[in-house]
Amino acid sequence: MKSFSPLITSFFLIFLAEISDKTQLVAISLATHYQVLPLILGIFLAAVFLQGMAVSLAEVARTILPVSALKIITAGLFTGAGLWLFFSRPSLRKEAKNKKTKWGPFLAAFIAFFLAEIGDKTQVGTLALATKFKNPGQVFFGATFGLCTSNYLGIFLGNLVSKKFHPQLIRKISALLFLAFGLITLTQAKI
Repeated sequence: MKSFSPLITSFFLIFLAEISDKTQLVAISLATHYQVLPLILGIFLAAVFLQGMAVSLAEVARTILPVSALKIITAGLFTGAGLWLFFSRPSLRKEAKNKKTKWGPFLAAFIAFFLAEIGDKTQVGTLALATKFKNPGQVFFGATFGLCTSNYLGIFLGNLVSKKFHPQLIRKISALLFLAFGLITLTQAKI
């Protein structure tokens, strides 16, 4: 049983840390605009890449680009997404949700999730867990699936919300959330 401890611990700690985190809210917002499967795949690929970085290359990534610069870029992207949602025409999003292509929603999920999660507490937590347990494989799998599970719940919730509420209300709330995340992320960047 002791050999599963890093896997189980990583899963639950990352899962709980991600509940109501900005990336889960991004997943909810994306699910109100796009089909579910491409979002699941985009988030999974981003989570694999991010947790892999945290377990194996986090220190190198920090030396290449400081976390403060990443936060400033992320703040700009959140703000841009919020403004786009706030001022864009609803018909464009309706077309995006009904499109059969999976690359648009997949890329939107991958990029938004990657930028929102890089340097986040769950990525730092994964690095700390890998250091504590000295078992990178189990930490990687536990943290990746904890991160994905939490955000898949967000996708489910977003899909449910999109069926219950008027699209314009969802769009305005999503826009305000993205703008708030942009402001919060910018205040966290140590300029």
